[in-house]
Amino acid sequence: YVAPPPTVFAVDGDNPYAAWLAARTPPKHKPTLSTLPSHLLLEVVYSTFPQEDGNHEGESKIVRQRENLYWLETSLRLVSRKMYIACMHILRSTYLSTYDSLVRAPYTSDPFPSWEVFPAIIDRNPYHTPIVSPVHRELCTLDKFIAVLAHEDFLLDSTSLHLGRSEAYKDIFDLMQPKTRLEDLVAIEGARFGVISLGRSSPPPSIASDSIPEITPIPFSCVSVSFSPRKLALVYSPSPTTKRTLVEVERSREETLEVCAKRLVTALRDW
Repeated sequence: YVAPPPTVFAVDGDNPYAAWLAARTPPKHKPTLSTLPSHLLLEVVYSTFPQEDGNHEGESKIVRQRENLYWLETSLRLVSRKMYIACMHILRSTYLSTYDSLVRAPYTSDPFPSWEVFPAIIDRNPYHTPIVSPVHRELCTLDKFIAVLAHEDFLLDSTSLHLGRSEAYKDIFDLMQPKTRLEDLVAIEGARFGVISLGRSSPPPSIASDSIPEITPIPFSCVSVSFSPRKLALVYSPSPTTKRTLVEVERSREETLEVCAKRLVTALRDW
């Protein structure tokens, strides 16, 4: 048995069904780079780096890799949301070890906390996702460090007149990294005690519920930490023009960020 060829309907005035069927058929969109599945798009971005084909070896290969990282940071990641995610995956995994090595004792670092701790915030804007616009603060610090270091490496490879400057990212690890890490710890500890809201239902506290006073949690998006070597403060900013210091505590230089976070949250509970 040989199946008959498919029926072809000619769209003309004598065939109203064919005209109706053609009107219901969605238009075909040509595939683009951004419509590729995420894993294939990531492979495409990886293929822009020097390959094991002998064209780039030794120092020239390292220079070419750094140039490519700079291109990802300044240009390619801005093409689309999917391209941004693919590029940031490569950039963050490349620079994370350098970032961790520069964190100063007794500070700690965790730019990728569990999503169970930092739940995704529901937002109508498709660009406000945990990957593109993270809820936790230290990941933003890591991204700033990547931008600075990629630019410094590019300048060092471009001209012998540029001198490497460690002070280019000194402020990041003197102030920004411990500050944003402390804010993340305050968010975790505050959500545990029900005094800070992370955007949707926070994890239930691990202590008896009858010991928790009935309070309205403060949105984490409105809370920041004023950080200095001797003093810490929780600042509430419900609007860009309004700031209010909620609590303030003393600290020693050798005090860990985890202890500082617990002290701030304890002061907030008593406030």
